[in-house]
Amino acid sequence: MKLICKKYAVYLDNDSDDWIKNLKLGIKPLIADGVIDELWIEKLIQTTNKLGPYFVFSDLLAMPHISPDSSTKKLATGFIYCKKPLKFFGNGYEKTCQIIVPLVTTDANSHMELLAQLVSLWNDQDFIKKLTSISDQKSFDSFVAGVENES
Repeated sequence: MKLICKKYAVYLDNDSDDWIKNLKLGIKPLIADGVIDELWIEKLIQTTNKLGPYFVFSDLLAMPHISPDSSTKKLATGFIYCKKPLKFFGNGYEKTCQIIVPLVTTDANSHMELLAQLVSLWNDQDFIKKLTSISDQKSFDSFVAGVENES
């Protein structure tokens, strides 16, 4: 499985730091392709309100996910680059980040396998250097095409 594919990659030229509003925009391709349904984001919001933004790993990266259930239809990852970092709130916590990688898994095993692949990718310094050089839609498209061709 390709971890980053053009079909689910979205560049948001956002002026708002509202994580819910922007994540809803960013996951539209996943919904349109039947990977998740509308309940996925609602469950993520509920869980985040209860537990806090447990999926924000750094100022650069968030990997929102929920436990596999009926709202997750296929194994996939999205890739959302936000021009303006988003603010994530919940359970008294506040975190910000700019790159959102929604993880959609159908069972516990695929969840762990996908996380292991992503950790390997995020430990690649060349990948991070290219990622942090994104500045606009054109450089985003170039980055996604390059990563998609490498995998």
